[in-house]
Formats: sequence, C-alpha cells, structure tokens
Amino acid sequence: SSDVCSSDLIRLNFNNIGVEGAKALAEALKTNTSLQTIELWGNQIGNDGAKALAEAKRSGLYVYLEIGRTAM
Repeated sequence: SSDVCSSDLIRLNFNNIGVEGAKALAEALKTNTSLQTIELWGNQIGNDGAKALAEAKRSGLYVYLEIGRTAM
C-alpha cells in the first residue's frame, strides 16, 4: 500500500493565495499525475501566478483551472 493520496479536484477558493503561492502550486503540479481541476476563486494570484499555472496546464498535468473572481 502507498501513503500517497490522490485527488482529481482541489478547492482553494478564498485562501489568500498570492503570486508566490500560485507559483509554488504550479511547481508542485509538475509531479502530479491525477489532478484535473483546481479552483482558485477569490485569491490574489496576479499575472505572474496565472502565467505559471497556465504553463503547468500546457504541460498536460491537469485539465481545468478555475480562477473566477481572482485578482490578476
């Protein structure tokens, strides 16, 4: 058995995630194989954070990034 937990959805809405947090999340996605949806409503990820996440998305690691009401 494995201690690794997997999920296809994480909800991080209204968690005060900023640019650096979004970049860290994007970096973590490089090793994720199961995540398909990330919800980031109501955070402050900025343009640089959105760019980092979009680049991770292009790599095919996850399918859907929801960032409505997120300050860019």
